[in-house]
Amino acid sequence: MAELQTPQAGDDNAADTDLVALIVRQHGDIRVVFDEVEAASGEERRPAFRRLVHLLAVHETAEEEVVHPFARRAFPGGAQVVEERLAEESTTKERSWRHSTNRTRDTRRPGR
Repeated sequence: MAELQTPQAGDDNAADTDLVALIVRQHGDIRVVFDEVEAASGEERRPAFRRLVHLLAVHETAEEEVVHPFARRAFPGGAQVVEERLAEESTTKERSWRHSTNRTRDTRRPGR
């Protein structure tokens, strides 16, 4: 697996001690891998999709454990903003899962 380079998301060589920089960089990495999944077909799609699932899990964990609790406490209306983002993410996850499941099935069928 190639190392991800995400110049649009900031300095890839920055230390991971800055959580905001790390999360912004992860956003870029996720976009890159989403593009890889979309561009891949057949068996090439499987490893790209696995990388995407892994990146999303790591990223969501960081947001849930650090960013969300901080935002809830630190900003006026922060709790409501976090809840709205979580609802939005849940909808996106559901749609992405259905989309990827359907497309993966389609690429495995002979004659398609």
